[in-house]
Amino acid sequence: MALRHLRIFPHTLPLTLTPKPKLNNSNRFSFFTSSLSLSSTTLMATAHKVLVPIADGTEPMEAVIIIDVLRRSGADVTVASSSANLAVQALHGVKIIADASVSDVAATAFDLVALPGGLQGDENLRDCKVLEGLVKKHVEDGRLYAAVCAAPAVVLGPWGLLNGKKATCYPALMEKLAAYVAATSESRVQVDGTVVTSRAPGTTMEFAIALIEQLIGKEKAYEVAGPLVRTSFTAMITLVVFEKQRNVAYTGMLHITCWWEGLVQTIQSYVDDQIRLNSLK
Repeated sequence: MALRHLRIFPHTLPLTLTPKPKLNNSNRFSFFTSSLSLSSTTLMATAHKVLVPIADGTEPMEAVIIIDVLRRSGADVTVASSSANLAVQALHGVKIIADASVSDVAATAFDLVALPGGLQGDENLRDCKVLEGLVKKHVEDGRLYAAVCAAPAVVLGPWGLLNGKKATCYPALMEKLAAYVAATSESRVQVDGTVVTSRAPGTTMEFAIALIEQLIGKEKAYEVAGPLVRTSFTAMITLVVFEKQRNVAYTGMLHITCWWEGLVQTIQSYVDDQIRLNSLK
């Protein structure tokens, strides 16, 4: 049973373990390479700050993939419970220990807020007034926000944060989503301005990589995606890659995604319209 209890820890570079200042008695640590001369305080100040809210009923796969992949990029991810109880009972008997409550971080400015799915969990997130105020202020400030699975239709839509946007969500909730958006999309990941949406646990890896691209940049997204060895599902064929003055330019990328849908094998080939020509001056 102990394997069902997940305490989320960063795990970017495992050389020197430095305790991060504790937030409301939560256990968090940051890993830094000893070769860097910057202090942990400086690194924390310059890292992109990400909030991942969770609640009882959250889909654990989506939450953990988002947290894990973003921490691999070097982002400073805070996992916040919508209630005062930091021990969150996610779906499928999985317990996740949050770093803080949403109320603890209500005054904090984040670079990204990413909402995992799980219908019951998203209903709990939607009903958290402190979180609603935090996210609405975040969006008003023009910052990046994202949601996967049920969250676009159950949380962002009712909060009025998808007005005029093109978005996607869990297939069974697309009709509900349509009432809140300018257009729906069946894309596995949909980017429209500062909002990123996705469909389900099976699309969350792509969703998390897309968040790194939007938050930090394409080069970091490629750096994180490579070691994850996702080629059994997605083959990323780089057409032209060259390096000049320590800057890497990518002039194109073809994504080929293959998956099973029921008993019918569907092969979808597409060009990622978010990867555009980059040239070096």
